[in-house]
Amino acid sequence: MADEMDEIINEFIIEAEEILDQLDPLFVELEQRGQDAEIINEIFRGMHTLKGAAGFLGFQNIVDVAHRAETILKKLREGEMTISPVITDAILKGTDVLRMLIHHIKTKEEIKEDINPVLNLLDTVLSQPSMLKAEETEETDVELEKFEETKERMKPDEEEKVIKTEEPVIQIIKEKEKEVATLRVDVGRIDKVMDLAGEIVLARNRLLNLANKLEAKYSGDENVESLIETTAFLDRVTSDLQLAVMKMRMQPLQKVFAKFPRMVRDLSRSLGKDVELEIKGEDTEVDKTVIENIGDPLVHIIRNSIDHGIEFPHERVAKGKPEKGKILIDAYQKGTQIVIDIADDGKGIDVEAVKSKAITKGLITFEGAEKMSDDAIINLIFLPGFSTKDISTEVSGRGVGMDVVKSNVAKLNGYVEIFTEKAKGTTFRISLPLTLAIIQAMMIQVGEEIYAIPQSMIEETLRIKVAQLKEVGGQKVLTIREKVLPVYILNELLGVFGYNDSDKKYILVARVGDRRFCIAVDAVLGQEEIVIKTIDGIDSEACGIMGATITGDGKVVLILDLALISRKVFLGKG
Repeated sequence: MADEMDEIINEFIIEAEEILDQLDPLFVELEQRGQDAEIINEIFRGMHTLKGAAGFLGFQNIVDVAHRAETILKKLREGEMTISPVITDAILKGTDVLRMLIHHIKTKEEIKEDINPVLNLLDTVLSQPSMLKAEETEETDVELEKFEETKERMKPDEEEKVIKTEEPVIQIIKEKEKEVATLRVDVGRIDKVMDLAGEIVLARNRLLNLANKLEAKYSGDENVESLIETTAFLDRVTSDLQLAVMKMRMQPLQKVFAKFPRMVRDLSRSLGKDVELEIKGEDTEVDKTVIENIGDPLVHIIRNSIDHGIEFPHERVAKGKPEKGKILIDAYQKGTQIVIDIADDGKGIDVEAVKSKAITKGLITFEGAEKMSDDAIINLIFLPGFSTKDISTEVSGRGVGMDVVKSNVAKLNGYVEIFTEKAKGTTFRISLPLTLAIIQAMMIQVGEEIYAIPQSMIEETLRIKVAQLKEVGGQKVLTIREKVLPVYILNELLGVFGYNDSDKKYILVARVGDRRFCIAVDAVLGQEEIVIKTIDGIDSEACGIMGATITGDGKVVLILDLALISRKVFLGKG
């Protein structure tokens, strides 16, 4: 019986967290759009569901807070109150307390929270005459409406069943098109399946390699032909399995983006700024590992944009800008990468201010700064302890934040770029691999060493004559379709000896963000599907290695991260 009750409580926690995650952006949207009946109904139903489930399980503190919030929402529904920042602030504080109470249940902490302050706040909102419409003179009934009355206020095409408080389980909503059966599975089990799928891919690669060798040696043998047939089938099934497991791990970015409208609203109000947030591409799906780790970098960038980037309303008006600032979050898939742009229309990054602060802090010398490009100077903001603010605040200026962005994104095998224009605004672009476990890679050789490079970073491969390489200002360049691109010798970048000095060279044309460049290697061995294995104890930033893999012939091969290598090259750090 105890196990059954634990299961019901866990189900309640999951549903409650989902409801609260949905409410924050709805409140912000409601505040922006005004007295929108559809949004109010949606919020009301969520709060009603939460209260009913908590009541069934005996969580009285949650019931008390949710009941008062629900009462305010009922008055908003009936038109007896009109939405305002004061009302929104009060209910949002209520949702914060609900989230905290649910967290205590989840962690099984025996902590008795004092909910009286938030109850008093909600009661104050309910009792303030200024919150009510002028014609309102009597107290309204705070009891719940019956389901039939609620249903009349819903859209005609909505079918909804609200479970009464005395009945177990949560709200059930039928999808408009069809019912979808779902099964909650522990994340650890999915991770285990993903690891096993990776091992199967490695074994498949090894088997394909052996089968090809046997075919070359015993061509025409009946058993070898059967083996080739079987391995080809295994190859297809393994690819399908890998794709299916990957899709199991994929989640929409909306899970991360949902908390940002509330954060932008609260932060801009506390700073006395007026900021509008627009979100695009929230349905873009990424690996669950990205969902778990991308939140903090995005929070830091958004906070930085509001505090450092967006000007105060009077400053914006003086510059001829709209009084309200704007932040745009745009997520989209580009090839085998997921790109997230965070753009603001603020004052941009002052290159001279960054340079001056970096010199003052001893991060660079005056002579070194003079030789650095604007891009290299702007990227100094990613150094630990760097800040252009002289006064520390709660929001930023404490020398932490942007270095967290860079390190967290690097852990996801991604990279960050900055595009800024003074007085126009700044865009932070985060590029991440679509999957973090199994990727297509180009196998290349430098000297006696073999390396893997993610195929997503390579546009094309060429074999050229050495005479085609030119030198401009000490930099080797190659002209490809009337575009002059810099060429870097990979063995020089990696410190690997034995570069082939024949009159023919293999060239990889690479693209990292908006940068295009060429990498010269000794040989291109072909494409292979590889499994990324992390290497503990190495500094990826320093060596430009994102991990290792085992090839079809059983060798351990390092995987190069061209994003990190190109950063060292272009920013003059290598």
